[in-house]
Amino acid sequence: PRLSEAPAARGESLLQRALLDGHNRARAAVGAPPLAWNAELAGDAARYAAVLAATREFKHSAEPRGRIAEGENLFMGSRGAY
Repeated sequence: PRLSEAPAARGESLLQRALLDGHNRARAAVGAPPLAWNAELAGDAARYAAVLAATREFKHSAEPRGRIAEGENLFMGSRGAY
């Protein structure tokens, strides 16, 4: 839960940390090992996100991307809610 309605701090490194911390708290709750940030994987995800934005489609990729085959979880929300 948000503790304040004030704007959240911004910046790529803060977003990375927030995403990773949230995932690792959930993983710790079920005894799963923590994840580490992977810049190569994040870069590939950003490139595919740009393709989705340019084509205005919201779908999984047709074939594995990246040096190592990757899975993907897609999420969409409104600016006011997420």
